[in-house]
Amino acid sequence: MSQRGIKIAYPRVVAARQLAFHWVESAEELSAGVWGIAEPVAKTPVVAIGSIDAIVVPGLAFDMAGRRLGWGRGYYDSALAEHGDALRIGFGYECQVVNKVPAANADAPMDLLVTEGRAMVCSAGRLSPKASS
Repeated sequence: MSQRGIKIAYPRVVAARQLAFHWVESAEELSAGVWGIAEPVAKTPVVAIGSIDAIVVPGLAFDMAGRRLGWGRGYYDSALAEHGDALRIGFGYECQVVNKVPAANADAPMDLLVTEGRAMVCSAGRLSPKASS
């Protein structure tokens, strides 16, 4: 737990299109996973996705509507479909923000987009006044 009382859960690939989230307190609890990306070791405590307040979602490209282009395997879309209440925060570099990202019905839109240069509310996200009208 951080000094601010924030607990951080990291994703771990557990099956095709399935992530589990684990509480992690130190880098020693991470190791290279299925895709060579650091992820929690299996013995770290699992957290129910419904108890996560915000999910930071990586991507290859994003647009201002909140559409996200991932790596095409659907891991995050499946996790977000399982828990629709968590704040969805797309996280990438400014060069990854494009005019329009193609999206399918199963693609979960982001609520916020954060880059090294700015943070913005996405027009199709649930925080946008346009999205609720």
